[in-house]
Amino acid sequence: MRKVAKDPEDKVDVEFSELGEHYGEGSVTLSSFLGLVREHVPVVLDDWRKVDKQTKDTLWEAVQARFNLREEWQKDAVLKQMGGIWRSGKSKLSNQVRDAKSTTERNSLKPSNISSIATWNSWIKSRSTAAFKEKSNKFREMRKKQIPHTTSRQGMFRLGQKCVDPRTVTRSKIWIAGHTHADGRPVKPEFADTIEQIKSLDNQMDSTSGSFNIKEDDVSKVLGIDKPGCVKGMGRGITATKLAHLHARDSKIEELQIEV
Repeated sequence: MRKVAKDPEDKVDVEFSELGEHYGEGSVTLSSFLGLVREHVPVVLDDWRKVDKQTKDTLWEAVQARFNLREEWQKDAVLKQMGGIWRSGKSKLSNQVRDAKSTTERNSLKPSNISSIATWNSWIKSRSTAAFKEKSNKFREMRKKQIPHTTSRQGMFRLGQKCVDPRTVTRSKIWIAGHTHADGRPVKPEFADTIEQIKSLDNQMDSTSGSFNIKEDDVSKVLGIDKPGCVKGMGRGITATKLAHLHARDSKIEELQIEV
């Protein structure tokens, strides 16, 4: 188990946005801490959705022992992020197993939470089937087409929140900042044209134009409309529905303020 705060005053505070995403210094510490999921949930489990309630409650209690988090919606956000971390770790381990040159090398990769060598060998075997290899290669080819970001563990959302006034920053500006180096170079030369297209369109617009209409903003014009459940350049957990509700609420508040 990770470090537990003995004194409530020692617990780390974590800021959350109106969209339910955490950010700030406490957010970085929290993201690192959530790696504990790999200690509690073995990779031999088929699907994150099959994790039992007791395990999820134990994980949440471990987080609460270190961070000032109490709300149920915060628990949902944290467990969702843990699921992503677990899946990412499982994928990385699968690749390491596939690239291992010998049985000894593969056995050295066995996580400590898998006690049985028979269980471990069975999982390795499942990674070697034709069906799994086909599926793995399909996703590998899809990842090759994705444009990697330069935000490291900071993430897109925290990058946007660091701006002087996050509300006035377009998705395009966040996307550009997240896919270029500090000196302005593209994350990879082969994606330079795509990044320049978005930059060019963004320079033609004012600071707020297209901020909320994500179906017609610069990123969508160049990369295409987002798939359901995600919004490019906005970080994990952000959806078009969330953005639409927030924009509708803010617009209503502005109308009421004008009336007053």
